[in-house]
Amino acid sequence: MGGATGHLRTSTTGYRRELSLREAVARVGYAAGGVEYTREYFAGNPGNVIVARISANQTGRVSFTLRHTSPRTDKTVTASNGRLTIRGRLADNGLRFEAQVQVVKQGGTRTDSGDRVTVSGAESVMLVLSAGTDYSDGYPAYRGADPQAGVTSRVTTAAPAGPRHGRSASGPGCSAAPAPTSRSANSSSPPRWTTCGTPTRRCPRR
Repeated sequence: MGGATGHLRTSTTGYRRELSLREAVARVGYAAGGVEYTREYFAGNPGNVIVARISANQTGRVSFTLRHTSPRTDKTVTASNGRLTIRGRLADNGLRFEAQVQVVKQGGTRTDSGDRVTVSGAESVMLVLSAGTDYSDGYPAYRGADPQAGVTSRVTTAAPAGPRHGRSASGPGCSAAPAPTSRSANSSSPPRWTTCGTPTRRCPRR
């Protein structure tokens, strides 16, 4: 996957990488052009998704293009309704594979164009990724169902309608826990993650 806020390491200050075992979240933070940027990542179970969130401490400063780059020639890449879909079949053994990434923005604009999704001027963006293949351990074919339906369902279930939505990014049956500090539903400040039941099941804080 390709996608970033477009800052070179040489143009940033205060670069920091962090792994919180308590929260099960990896973070990257830095400043560029007087703006503080944060990227957060976690893997959700049982939803089988990976979620990333890009935010800034100033309104409208998150912009990037999400695309897939690979030397492979056995796949197609499409973008529709803020979702990037990579789908293909291996030439040597016919294994089908698929990955989908849903882009959920707060503020700004989103444009789908061919094989990429571009976000401009957002406050924060959530990316929800899931992938699969048709591999099965059933002898002799070792092939199962096409992964498309499963991948689509996982991403659709996990991706909230917006960054303030209370649905779990890790799967159904998880609601947002109360935040330590109150936050108005009309607040323009970027939402944060909060624990939902277990350290590996998380929701965007409302």
